Amino acid sequence: MALRGLEQRGVIILPPSRAVDRAGDDGVGPGPQKEFVLKEPTVALPTELRRLGPIELLVVGKHCPSEYQLWREALERFHPQGHVALPQAHVRYLIRCRYGELGVLCFSAAARQLAARDTDIGWSKQARAANREMVVANSRFLLLPWVKVKDLASHVLARAARQLAQDWQSACGLRPVLLETYVDPARYRATCYRAANWRRVGATSGRTRNDRTHTRQAPVRDIYLLPLTGDYRRRLCSEPIVRKAHTPAEDGPDWARYELAGAVLGDPRRSARLVRVLEDFYAKPNASVPQACYHSWARLKGAYRLLSNDSI
Repeated sequence: MALRGLEQRGVIILPPSRAVDRAGDDGVGPGPQKEFVLKEPTVALPTELRRLGPIELLVVGKHCPSEYQLWREALERFHPQGHVALPQAHVRYLIRCRYGELGVLCFSAAARQLAARDTDIGWSKQARAANREMVVANSRFLLLPWVKVKDLASHVLARAARQLAQDWQSACGLRPVLLETYVDPARYRATCYRAANWRRVGATSGRTRNDRTHTRQAPVRDIYLLPLTGDYRRRLCSEPIVRKAHTPAEDGPDWARYELAGAVLGDPRRSARLVRVLEDFYAKPNASVPQACYHSWARLKGAYRLLSNDSI
């Protein structure tokens, strides 16, 4: 109300309201309806997969506002669980063909703990903490209600499995080796996932990601896994390299800063980042870049930005 008062006095200009079925300013009667961008095509879609033509999985990034609007609207209108805020690590897809949009896909960070999944992988608690970011969850999958094409769902899942590894590495700096998803057996039979070679390994306990009180807050769902590499178990079960403790007598408290005292990078923040990267790489000389950065998203992104900077 305060912002509307400022707008009426000409102090500010508010953007159009995005509310649906909202009462008007006077509180009487419905307000203006939200205009949907995603609409059913006027031309009937073919019912055979081969007649759709090439199918594209378009990555919806932060610089694609129109595609993101379509992606979000599809989930808000047609997905049973609606739209959800995603973790920082995620990849969104808009499924398209020559007839228009067919649906949406989303992959995000995997669950911290899943008893059935963890048993199937066979990793230790330490290996899970170090390598969990190489497991990615298919958190949303939707074909629009007017799309009735046989075998399209399994075809899209197989296509996504081939494309995701490179897209995830480009967006998040890691290459996944295993996919997981959760299917509500009361609603779905997971036919498309099984047709795309996903394998059921068990069920969830009914707890949510942030369930700290150990109470059932969500329906029990079946867990399906899809390996992206043949050696995924070996890579996920690899134990983290223990950082060697260096005493001040061996290296000194500021040895990295002392070694790089003459580095002029044009910005003190770059110099600080260079020191941090050197310390991390020195502590784990045989590790990959994500392992050397302790699987910290901030450290990993900072290291890749530093190494890919043309001026450096």
